[in-house]
Amino acid sequence: MCGGPWQAVLLFIWVFEIFFITMISDNNIETRNPFIEPSLVLQTLKIPIIHDVQLKTHLEETAYEVFEFGPEWYDQIRSSGKLINLTETMKLHEDINNHPLIEKVKGMNFKEMVKELKLTRDLKTLDEVERGAMVKVVTEFAIKEPLVEIEETCEPILAASIKCEDYGENLNGERERPARIGHLIQFGFEADSLEIHLHEIYDYIDKFFIVEAQRTHFMNTPKPLIWPQLAKQKRFSKFLDKIVYFVITDELIENHAQSSVTNIWRNEGIQEDLRWRMFLEWNKKHDNYFKEDDVLGFGDTDEISSRHNLALIKKCNLKGVTDIGIWFTFGTVSKYHNSCFHVRGHYDNLGDPTYWPVKAAMDNSEKPSRNRGKSPYHLLGGLHLTRYRYIPHVLAKELSATEAGNTNHPIFQLLDQLSNSDVSLHEMKLQMMKYIDKWSVIRDYFDMPKDRLGTLPFVIP
Repeated sequence: MCGGPWQAVLLFIWVFEIFFITMISDNNIETRNPFIEPSLVLQTLKIPIIHDVQLKTHLEETAYEVFEFGPEWYDQIRSSGKLINLTETMKLHEDINNHPLIEKVKGMNFKEMVKELKLTRDLKTLDEVERGAMVKVVTEFAIKEPLVEIEETCEPILAASIKCEDYGENLNGERERPARIGHLIQFGFEADSLEIHLHEIYDYIDKFFIVEAQRTHFMNTPKPLIWPQLAKQKRFSKFLDKIVYFVITDELIENHAQSSVTNIWRNEGIQEDLRWRMFLEWNKKHDNYFKEDDVLGFGDTDEISSRHNLALIKKCNLKGVTDIGIWFTFGTVSKYHNSCFHVRGHYDNLGDPTYWPVKAAMDNSEKPSRNRGKSPYHLLGGLHLTRYRYIPHVLAKELSATEAGNTNHPIFQLLDQLSNSDVSLHEMKLQMMKYIDKWSVIRDYFDMPKDRLGTLPFVIP
């Protein structure tokens, strides 16, 4: 199908079905996707992007902004216009880079690498250096650039009405001026999901605030900073002018921590709190770029609103805090999930992300965040790109996500078993997908009637 509704998502889902084996079998991943060595000295403020000669006849310098956040009660991120030097954690990450696992897996394909991870071990018994080395080698596969670029010859299509009066229960009339919209994205490693997200709503967002921490939510494991690596990939070059990068350092996490590291929600809560404090300081230093009648969105990388909702938010007055009810797929567009966190009156969606009028966010007694369907108003349409089926992505998520908890996940057991068997990479992938589908069946997971595709909330973009 030619056109915006499916071009980004189906390309990734289908292309990875075709090219998965080629990508993760490559014995030299650096030739396809060069990485910054994660020494935590990151060239970020001015990044030269070299485009194909057929597309550009000259070099074009593209920048994204790194915001320096430093209230006196935090250890400050030290920046010098070109570098961020996070010296406090340099030794830890040097130890991770020098861990025997890093050298051992060089040149291995994905299956060989998984075998070396020995995933059946109790991760709680491993020190943070070894866990950090595991996360590092897995994310190097997870953030590889696809072999085929997104199809961009088709114009995106707005699949629903953008007349304010058609949404009278949730929107007031048309604004006197278009809203500036900022979107704060909680980011970990989800490279492909982020690319899809940016493609879908870039035209309507004025600033994307990418919030990334040096620690995972799972067991507080140290992780490499992923966004500075992605920013050097060609596929992200077109988005850099709207990116503001918030780095949640080890020092910020520990200085802000109010609960034990054994609380699995600790780091996620800290990240949500700090991103709001960082936004307030950023906005103040930028002469209140976002005014009281502008709009801020909050959500995870894989929680993607449809384009028509952003067109409405830019054009129309919000009645108040508004959740977006998005299609919850669990990894396949032939299914949908009835979430416990749906918007009011609709059960076939997830009620994230959440868009706040800036004044409401600033007047809120607690930090504004995604409301998971509890907001008084809602719009429908978009995609929850969870259980994204690129296996390195699946493994990286289970090593980092809050919901992974502090115990071994059954996926680890299955991956370890398959990596030690004679099955091909293709069969390994198929068995992983069967497991995910079997797990999903017990969670209000339904076949998608064909006549519902293209109706709200099942529209993309």
